Amino acid sequence: MFYLFPEQAVYLHSHPMTKTNSTKPIDLFEYQTLAAGPLSQMALDYYASGAGDEITLQDNRAAFERYKLRPRMLVDVSHRDLSTTILGQAWQMPIAIAPMAFQCLAAKEGEMATASAAAKLGSMMILSTMATKSLEEVASVRQQTPQWFQLYVHRDRALTQALV
Repeated sequence: MFYLFPEQAVYLHSHPMTKTNSTKPIDLFEYQTLAAGPLSQMALDYYASGAGDEITLQDNRAAFERYKLRPRMLVDVSHRDLSTTILGQAWQMPIAIAPMAFQCLAAKEGEMATASAAAKLGSMMILSTMATKSLEEVASVRQQTPQWFQLYVHRDRALTQALV
């Protein structure tokens, strides 16, 4: 796998539970292990699980494990431009933060912290219908970056309309 941390070299590993000597976690599996300390078991179980029988979760992990990136050495990377256009909107960084529900289970700031970090990076954050902070609160820290929202269509159409 490839990780974009300037203080670390490109790191490739073949097994998701492989550890490094680094003092900072460099992959999601290491973050998941570290989360066991501050998070409740209920929060850990929620964040580590998938819907239904978790077949899609397993398929997604297997698909990401198949990706291999080949590092190129001795290439001038002093001037990088990751900007792109997605659905007519310009982004400084082509990385989207997927909608994640109930972020306040992990941190008091929840979606506010995620939105602030995404705005600073010029990255997309898609707010979950099941967010623990309101649309208005999150929009207040997104500055001038476009707002994306994951909309669940509820049986109560008035609720869905109110969200839109």
